[in-house]
Amino acid sequence: MAGYEKSPRERIEIRIAKFHKDEVEEAASIQGISVSAFVTSTILEAARKIRRDYHTTVLDREESEAFVRMLEDKSPPNAELRKLMSMKVIVRK
Repeated sequence: MAGYEKSPRERIEIRIAKFHKDEVEEAASIQGISVSAFVTSTILEAARKIRRDYHTTVLDREESEAFVRMLEDKSPPNAELRKLMSMKVIVRK
């Protein structure tokens, strides 16, 4: 696994219902891995999918063609675009 630490130092603690814990333990057992390894791999897979979906824009054919036309447009930027491009962007985590 990329980025896997041999000796993890961080913890995530959760409380779940017994029947959920039983399900997780059974699933881990079926895969032949520890509960900790199962939970770690499962939550990382979900987190990566959520992040990928959040950071990916999917265009249909019409939107894609309109986007390409805008990229190929050689006309000079209008006042609204110049104003937008001069704005200071603040990214907060």
